[in-house]
This record gives sequence, C-alpha cells and structure tokens, in this order.
Amino acid sequence: MLRSVDPVDLLKAAWVENVSFQAMKTDSTDAPLSSGALSEMATKVLGHGGIPEGEQTTWQREPVLVSMALTSLAGLTYKLAVLAGHTTVDAATFLDWYQVTLTNAVGSDGYLDHAQAAIASGSNAIGFPAKQLNRLADKAQYDQAGLIGFPEDGLFWYTDGGTVDNEPLGRTIDLAQEVASDDQRLFLLIHPDPAFPMSPPSPVWGGDAPLPPWARTGTHAFSIGRDQSIYEDLLRLEKTNSRLEWIGTVAPAVASGIDAGIRDANLSDDQANRLRGSLAGALGQALREVRGAQEDVAVLANRHAVDRGGDDTSDWTTILDTLVRAASGLEERDQIRVEVVSPTVDPSVTEPPSQQLAGAFFFHFGGFFDIKFRQSDFALGYRNMRYWLTRSLGGYLQGVDLSDALEQVDRRYQQLGWDQIRWGGAQLGTLSRREKWSLYRLGLHVGHVIVHDVVHGGA
Repeated sequence: MLRSVDPVDLLKAAWVENVSFQAMKTDSTDAPLSSGALSEMATKVLGHGGIPEGEQTTWQREPVLVSMALTSLAGLTYKLAVLAGHTTVDAATFLDWYQVTLTNAVGSDGYLDHAQAAIASGSNAIGFPAKQLNRLADKAQYDQAGLIGFPEDGLFWYTDGGTVDNEPLGRTIDLAQEVASDDQRLFLLIHPDPAFPMSPPSPVWGGDAPLPPWARTGTHAFSIGRDQSIYEDLLRLEKTNSRLEWIGTVAPAVASGIDAGIRDANLSDDQANRLRGSLAGALGQALREVRGAQEDVAVLANRHAVDRGGDDTSDWTTILDTLVRAASGLEERDQIRVEVVSPTVDPSVTEPPSQQLAGAFFFHFGGFFDIKFRQSDFALGYRNMRYWLTRSLGGYLQGVDLSDALEQVDRRYQQLGWDQIRWGGAQLGTLSRREKWSLYRLGLHVGHVIVHDVVHGGA
C-alpha cells in the first residue's frame, strides 16, 4: 500500500509461488524446516529486484501501524497489584509484541529488517526453529510497562505469537483507540478457516464413530484452539458493545429521576442547585478515589500511571458517566463495528469451510505440499473478499462510486486464471505418491531432529 506494489502479484508471490516444503526443507538438526529459507523468500518478494513498486505519485501518504504477536521463550515477570492488601504478586508473561509504524520512506532494506520479526511471529514451533531478535532499542517500552528481566544485550528467543495469543480484534481495537479520528471505524476480520460444529455431528467426531485417526485429531485440535480464541475475542467485543450501550443509559436515567424528584418535592431553584452540587461533590469524591486506586495499581506494578485529564467539571451527570466508565474498565472505549470475511461469507456456497479449503490439513501446513493447494486457497480467499467488497463495502461509503474499482477486482481475478483450481477438502490421502514420499522423508528428518536433541540433551 505504501509504495503501490501490485497486491495480487505481491500476495501471489508470497503465499503461492515461493512457499513449499521443498523450498523450506533442510538437513539441519535445528528443526524440521528452515528459518533461513523464509528469509530468502522474504528477499525474493520484498528485496531489491522483488515485486516492483508503483509510480511514486500513487504511493500512500498515511503511515501504517503494524503490530505482531511474539511468544518470548524466556518470558518476563511483572508485579500483579493486589489492591485490597496493597501488595503485589509476582507474575509472568510470555507474550511480547513487535510494533512499528511504517511510512512510504521505508525501502526494501527496511522491510527486510522488519521481515525478521514477521518470521519470528509466524514460525510455528512444530516446524521451525526459534528466532532471535534484538529488542534493545525498545527497552524503554518494557520499563514503562513494568516488565522485569530485560537482558543486558536485549536479545530474546521467540517463536510463533499465536502460541499464546490468537485475539487479533482485541489488540487491533486497543491500537486504534490511540489514533485520534472522527471518522467511522470498521474492523475487518479475515478468518480463513472458521470451524463450526456440524448438525448432525460429523461422522468422524460424533455419534458411534470409531476412534478418530491420530493425525486428523491433531490437526482438528489445532484448528479448534485457534478458532476458540477468535470466537472468544468476538464474544468479548459484543459484550463490550452491549455494556457501552447500557452505560450510556445510566446518567440520563439518574438525571431524569433527579429532575422528577425535584419537581415532585417542589424544590426551589436554589434548593435544586444545592442538591445537584451535592451530587457533583459526592460523585467527584468517588471518582477521585477511583483515580487514586488506579495510580496505586500503577505504582505497585511499577508502571507509569495513565494521565487522565478532563475530570474537573461541575456537571454531575458528566462526572457520573465518567465514574461508571472508569469503574467498569470501559473508559475511552467506543462501540465497535466488525465484519468478517471467511469462506462462509457467501450464503450461496453451502459447503462447510473444511470442504472449501485445500491446505487446512496437516496442521494447516497442507498447502506446502503442492502449489495446486495454494492456488486453490488463494482463489477461494479472492472470491470471499470480492463478495464482501461487492455486497458490503458500499454500505460504509455512501455516495462513492465503486464500479471502476470493483471492475478492476473482477478483471484481476480473471487474469489470475485459477477459478477452476478447486481442491477443497484435501487430506493426506489426496497427496500423490511423490508428495507422500516427501512427507515420509520429512517424517524421517523430524525423527532425526528428535533423536539429535535427545542424544545431545536438548529434549
């Protein structure tokens, strides 16, 4: 976006053409697959001579904030404040973040530097070795968050952030709150593999089905864990939206009751004003106590307290609203609009996602066996996104003519030429003999890595 790189060419190169088990294989005993191969792929796509940039006049001017979850293998500790006893409990976190704001001034070298963090964030520990990053430049952020144990050299070993965090909406919403804007916000969740229980139950997982195959159970459990986190994320979002709506009714309802009481008691203007002043004083004192408790928590946890200005007001309804939001933890939050793009977006397609996706098998590594699986899933994602753009985007851009843009989307899909490549529902049994032989060799290498670690004390 920042440098107008052709999106289809870029994503096709990154996700279809340059990734395969063949490209990522290694003889190293560090792990079954090569992390170095991922760096080489990043160079092919993002480096000099990679996918060409567009004309500078078309570059995006607005910066892009990127935040990637990381699992820190060492972890860090922090003080968990127990306010009732004014004490702390030592706690640990293994969740870390790599965050960077990119502008169109960043060139290929900069992207390749940040790609190392992306590789660390996405390198599943089942297949790839841990990735080391130097976070010394970010030390102040760790200190500000009250995290303890930052190494002197700033070096951390990381693995896939999804190991401990699969809640993209919550993180994105928190980041968006920091970007001031009066525009209406829409959060778009790309959910390529939503798992849904079947009714009646699948003949594999329910009823009097025999013992499920071990490999299929493992891949299914992997999907369940990830999807459960995302659905919990959505559930929390909807709860937050509901609570924000309910909170908004508190101050007006109390104000209406107070005004009715004043009328019924036939209070004079002076008496009514004294009542409202007393309310403002009592509520203001309660709010100051909450603010003090928030500061105490920050001090106990060795964090910097959030500077919350704007509490100085004599309007008791504003103070009440602020107090309720502060006490509920929903201060400075707004209701959120979320839409989901997934294989379920088109109601005319009745097949479940598992029967539309080609590369979801083998712990979601199935697409690495054959380019046809990757082409199938790429085209599926394109169709899902095209459906959403056609049916939903216009509702958020009233008065904007999208016909030229949508025509371009359709034209690029036709140029892709992958509409008839549909391998949805592929499983290990779908693999050719050559692919099964590659899997067998990969299995031998995995065994070799395990034996090496056991012999050398790494397991």
